[in-house]
Amino acid sequence: MTREEEIIADFPAYALGALDDEAQRAVEELVERDQDAAEELAEMLETVAEFSARIGEAEPPLALRRRLVSTADAEGGAAHQASAFSSLVSHLENRITIEEEEYEHEPKNIWQRLGSVFTAGRLAFATSIASFAIVGIMAIQLGTDNVQLNRKFTDVEREVATAYAYAQEILDDMSSTEQMLTHAHERISKQDQEIVRMTELNDALRTSMNDQISLTYATLRNEYNSPDWQPDAALAGNGYAYLLEHQRRPIGALVVGGVEKAPPGEEYRLYLVREGNEPFYAASFNLNQAGYGTVLFELTLPLSLYDGAHITRERVADSPDPSLALPENRFKPQ
Repeated sequence: MTREEEIIADFPAYALGALDDEAQRAVEELVERDQDAAEELAEMLETVAEFSARIGEAEPPLALRRRLVSTADAEGGAAHQASAFSSLVSHLENRITIEEEEYEHEPKNIWQRLGSVFTAGRLAFATSIASFAIVGIMAIQLGTDNVQLNRKFTDVEREVATAYAYAQEILDDMSSTEQMLTHAHERISKQDQEIVRMTELNDALRTSMNDQISLTYATLRNEYNSPDWQPDAALAGNGYAYLLEHQRRPIGALVVGGVEKAPPGEEYRLYLVREGNEPFYAASFNLNQAGYGTVLFELTLPLSLYDGAHITRERVADSPDPSLALPENRFKPQ
């Protein structure tokens, strides 16, 4: 069957208004370009209008309506059902047309008139069945569309719920991250405050140690004498060193301050320097964490007989090396 034949087969359904928009447009486009098809459709529309005017509706039996609905549902599809209905109506119309032509050429007796009435009743009955079938087909189609729409709506609701849950998880993660950042900021702030406090305590300790060294030096001076010279110590930073000698006993005192504490395995050593002689090793010492200390050592000769003194930093495991205090080595890296 060609496409035009398929469209012509839909003319009865078109006359009854049972086609969808696409099929209706196909019929209208065909009759616009094909005069024969237009005349055939016009005759069919006129026939349907005449039947509708003079034939009343007949209600089909309930059992028959149920069979029609079950048959339409079993066929599976409004388009296929509408096509089947169109063929049925075309068949009925052809039968009625043939009977009417035979009736016009035969004498019209009482039995023929009764047959005409019976034929009209059949057409009315068929028309009623067709109308009921159309309503059933459309109801089935609308029900199917409604089910599909409900499924799509349910799917969209699920997607929205999933997106909302994901967004809530992101918000929870952001809240947790913000809490962690706040906690870290608080800890950093506390650490900064602790560093400031430790710095203040360290400065206070250094000041206290400096005051203590000054007090010790002042106290020692009451019993000790200070030579005209002081050690040319290789001390880091703003360190200082003072030498004192006891007035009545052969004891010397070294007061050191502001000096970096010797690292593990090393210590400071004091050498007394006398011209023409090897430097004399006097004492080894270390300092407290603040870099201060006071060292007492024995004197074999008065400090007045020495020309000066030098402080070195050497390894504890090594024996004292007087050569490090010689002028030519005095300022070499230790």
